[in-house]
Order: sequence, then C-alpha cells, then structure tokens
Amino acid sequence: MRIHIIMIAALLSPLPSYSQSVLQGSEPANQSVVSPAPKALDLTFESPIRLSSVRFGVAGSDLADLDIGKSGEFKQEHSVNLYRLGKGVFVIEWRGINKNREEIQGKIEFTVE
Repeated sequence: MRIHIIMIAALLSPLPSYSQSVLQGSEPANQSVVSPAPKALDLTFESPIRLSSVRFGVAGSDLADLDIGKSGEFKQEHSVNLYRLGKGVFVIEWRGINKNREEIQGKIEFTVE
C-alpha cells in the first residue's frame, strides 16, 4: 500500500521546467580569433528568446549597452550591430527571457587580429 501512495504522489507532482533556452552558437564564436573584425554579433538559441540587453567592450574595461532594436520580439536568431572594431580582446554580455519568463544570460569573448 505504501509503495502505491509513493507512486501516485510521484505521478501527481509537477515536473521540473527545462525550458531554459540554450545558446546554440554565436558569430563570432566564444573564444574565437577572427580577422577581419565582425560588423555584427549573431546569436542562435535552442528556442525563442527576447533579448533585454547586450553589453559590449574591450576585455578588462567597462562595457557599453548596444542598440538591440525591437527587443519585444521572441526569436531564435538575433543580430546586433557592433561598433567599428580594431585589434584586441572583446567581451559581450547578453541577457534575455524565454517564453516562460525565465531570465537567461551569457558571455562571449573573442579576439580580433
């Protein structure tokens, strides 16, 4: 009888949410070395997200907000224009939410030679 109660409780308990959208890839890729400098950052996610901010700068310095345009739209692929870049190591931090209103974030670092 006790086993039946445990099994029923397990079946009725809510399943954990695994809807966190994963970054599938970026261009430039994390830890990549590129030449020439990219003109845009392209982010591809496993499922649609809405970007809330993208910050960009030289590694070790303050990051500046980039214009993400119409951030109200849920999309799997996002493209953000970058400033004119010289040589160096650059950092991009992004934030967004998925359709379940869960906050997601990440960081990309790349080098321009």
